[in-house]
Amino acid sequence: MSGWRAHSFLSVLVLFFVSGATGLLYELLWMRRLSLVFGATQLAVATVLAAFMLGLAAGAALSGRIADRGVRPLLLYGGLELFIGGYALGFPWWLELATSCYQLLFSQGDPGRFWWFQGFHMLLMIALLLLPAAAMGATFPLLARLVSQRLSWVGRRAGLLYGCNTAGAVLGTALTGMVLLPAVGLRATEVGAAIANIAVGLVALWWSRGSVDLDVGLENDLQLHREQADLLDLSPDPHQEPVERGRLRSVLLVTLALSGACAMVYEVAWTRFLTLILGSSVYAFTLMLSAFLLGTSLGAVAASGQVARPGVRPLRWMVFALIGAALSAWGTHYLFRFMPFWYVDLFALVDGDPLLLLLVHGLLAVAVMVPTTFCLGALFPLALQLLAGDAEQVGVDVSRLYVFNTLGAVAGALLTGFVLIPTVGIKGSLSLAVALSFGLATVLVLGGRMDTAIFRLARWGLPILVVLALFMQPRWDPLLMSAGMYKYVSDLSDYSHEAVRNYAISDYDLLYYAEGIASVVTVARSRGSGNIWLANNGKVDASTQQDLRTQILLAHLPFVLRQGARDALVVGLASGITAGSVALQPELDRIDVLEIEPKVLEASHFFDEFNGRPLEDPRVRAIANDARNHLHRRVDLYDVIINEPSNPWISGVSNLFTRDFMSLGKERLRQGGVFVQWTHSYGMAGDDLKSVVRTFAEVWEHVLVVSTIEDADVIMLGSSEPFELSEDLVRAYLDEPVFAADLARVGLAEPLQLLGFVLMDRVAALAFAGDVPVNTDDNAHLEFSAPLYLHYATQESNARLLQEARSPFFGLVSQAADERDYLLNMAASFESRQRWEEARRCYLEWLARDPRDELFRRLLLELAEKSAVP
Repeated sequence: MSGWRAHSFLSVLVLFFVSGATGLLYELLWMRRLSLVFGATQLAVATVLAAFMLGLAAGAALSGRIADRGVRPLLLYGGLELFIGGYALGFPWWLELATSCYQLLFSQGDPGRFWWFQGFHMLLMIALLLLPAAAMGATFPLLARLVSQRLSWVGRRAGLLYGCNTAGAVLGTALTGMVLLPAVGLRATEVGAAIANIAVGLVALWWSRGSVDLDVGLENDLQLHREQADLLDLSPDPHQEPVERGRLRSVLLVTLALSGACAMVYEVAWTRFLTLILGSSVYAFTLMLSAFLLGTSLGAVAASGQVARPGVRPLRWMVFALIGAALSAWGTHYLFRFMPFWYVDLFALVDGDPLLLLLVHGLLAVAVMVPTTFCLGALFPLALQLLAGDAEQVGVDVSRLYVFNTLGAVAGALLTGFVLIPTVGIKGSLSLAVALSFGLATVLVLGGRMDTAIFRLARWGLPILVVLALFMQPRWDPLLMSAGMYKYVSDLSDYSHEAVRNYAISDYDLLYYAEGIASVVTVARSRGSGNIWLANNGKVDASTQQDLRTQILLAHLPFVLRQGARDALVVGLASGITAGSVALQPELDRIDVLEIEPKVLEASHFFDEFNGRPLEDPRVRAIANDARNHLHRRVDLYDVIINEPSNPWISGVSNLFTRDFMSLGKERLRQGGVFVQWTHSYGMAGDDLKSVVRTFAEVWEHVLVVSTIEDADVIMLGSSEPFELSEDLVRAYLDEPVFAADLARVGLAEPLQLLGFVLMDRVAALAFAGDVPVNTDDNAHLEFSAPLYLHYATQESNARLLQEARSPFFGLVSQAADERDYLLNMAASFESRQRWEEARRCYLEWLARDPRDELFRRLLLELAEKSAVP
């Protein structure tokens, strides 16, 4: 013991704080890495989470028994930390090996055998995560046994360890999502965490020098505590007597397991709700997780400070904590319907400043989560104080409580994501968790034989609260809740609550609302214009008016450039309009359509009048998966891939805008195939738009950049072979009646109209982009930069940037009989649509070659008069 006594309890807390920070950091980083290969679907993410948490539980279960054998816990802790750091350094190589096994399996088997492959997926995750997660889980019982020399110290000191480790997790979460990843990238963050683990391990090993094995049993000072209570004239706590401890053991373990499940129900349901209020950026998710962990940490620390004081009765406080958790969570029900208005109020207060808006996000997340998680966090040290009554098996008691709590959390997360929210919704899930919390308090009151007046009242009152929690759910307006004010608040000219309600509700009829496993899907129709739109988590992703031209051109442009395509992939179904236009191609044998949220398939039927019912086409196969996983496990190739995701500021979606993903798409294309990438230009910094263009242009040898809606949408087409673009080629395509009719829906009837949308080739695209950062999986540049410009009106400035960078009109076409006639006709086409600047550029392009051309000089002067263009 000499080595331990040379160092304070505070020193161990510091080490375990760092362990908590790195542990959460690894969980976030490895979740990110694994999603890039195995997918970002709810099932894939849940598989990773379950494997990680099962590893924590397994490690804790094993180390609890070892800790009670009197081994040197600080020495073992140091070794575990060194192992964790070393494993983290090698994680990219372990993942590469797992990816090869995964791809080999899919190259040999039938992907239709879903559950067989899902089982193999789970085994791979366990193989990757079990050892490091088990090592992390093993550290807690070892240190709890180290610092608890007396039996009466167990609840207080192990509870403080738990709270301090969770506080480290708060810091790790915040640093990872707000500072480290945007500053140095994924791999450097991972290496930094590994170095921190190795440093902690070396310090622990240094301190363990000269120490000897611990005594097998702790000092049993419980009788001394009873005597101290007698001196203070305090009645002894009957629940801490040996007979009562044994009787309550199973009740306490089940309570901690079910409270862990409740905690995860709350977390998942709150996260799904707050996504509607705060959005789906990486910053929003970071702040939500930080708030959840913060409450847990504060609750554990607060309870640890009180649990061993004379007169404190832990079982009673567990009842109060469960009731407090239930009441505060129930209260969030009634906050939800006001939060869209509060968000707008706070946005106006900070004048839309992006950094202050992050503070607003954090405050709202804290307001929702911390009161409940504070109460839930207090349960662990309280239960441990009751459970730890045997001086010779403290490690087992600590690990057993931790294991039950962790397994309950795994079950709660899986149940909520896959069963509760899809069946009873966000509100229903919260109501069930509230009812269960009240129910657990009832069980403790009855099981603890509490006979004071207040607890006699609780025996009758708590069951009533269970029933009320199940059936008293406040109503909210689905249109208001899914109005996406986190994004569209900057469209408001009036921030009053009435203006918000009018913007979100008054002009729309709700056609569809569903809370799916991945997002909340809404379809509504404008009463004035008749426009039908589809939104995921409040972000509009498709419509029948504003987005129609882009949706249709995404489908037609690759086939204008490449005839004879047999297989096509469309990433993102949404309204189904793009998929429907692709299905017009008679030569296609197979059309795969990826959609990560199954509820979107149902919602797309509200667009059947506009999309041609593509899901009824036998060539079309709708696949509930994300694009990265689909391309990783496919061995066959496509002729055309159309990547039409949502916006790159959305976490997860941003992974479809990286060089790594585009390179993966290139590997899955046949020679000469076309990859089509959509991006937006509104609410995006000019450098971020340039980053998208540069990233795309660096992957493909041949590139065309097309502006479908001048101040909104950009399409990029890439191929390994040159594009042959000409007026004759487009005219031949439009000679097909079915294609002509589809393009006529958006006013495109002439070849020059379509050619006028083409802005740049690869040379011009690279010149336009300059030396801005390339967006990669490692730096995730867009994921961290784009959310900060969401409320900036950049559409006009970005449109100017694109126009100023455009290639010469004649230089973009490969066949034209006469350059002068081509530019003359192109200018006339632009003038007919009042696109004065492009017409002016056509005239100037020819006059740069022949300054004396009188016709062009006269037409340029007439244009200036018509448009007031100098």
